[in-house]
Amino acid sequence: MTSASGSVRRAIEAGCALFLARGEFAAAELAQARDAFLGWIAIALLIAVLLMLTLVGLSATIVALFWDRFGWYSMAAMTLIYASLAAWLMIRLARSFRHSPGPLAQTLAELSKDRDAVFGPRSTSRKADG
Repeated sequence: MTSASGSVRRAIEAGCALFLARGEFAAAELAQARDAFLGWIAIALLIAVLLMLTLVGLSATIVALFWDRFGWYSMAAMTLIYASLAAWLMIRLARSFRHSPGPLAQTLAELSKDRDAVFGPRSTSRKADG
């Protein structure tokens, strides 16, 4: 009886250690994702500010050059160009979000491998049920 309870205890300890290791892996993965996200946001904001300043200067220059000949049409054309570019960028951004891996994708894959190693591969009938 003592050896059986010792085996169960060791199995539980091993399971807890494995779960803790995966938790640490998940925490590291989340920290990497957070750092990358904050970096992207900071760069995107800086780019947006610089581009806005550039567009203001460029727009004023273009309108001044073409005002005598085209009047307000030059402003309307620039507005359409800016709106088209903004729409194109929004579509690209949405597409990028759709194709990026979900949160903790690597951790979930590793946990699935661990489960398969402990309990054996899941059959297709069990996958459909769960």
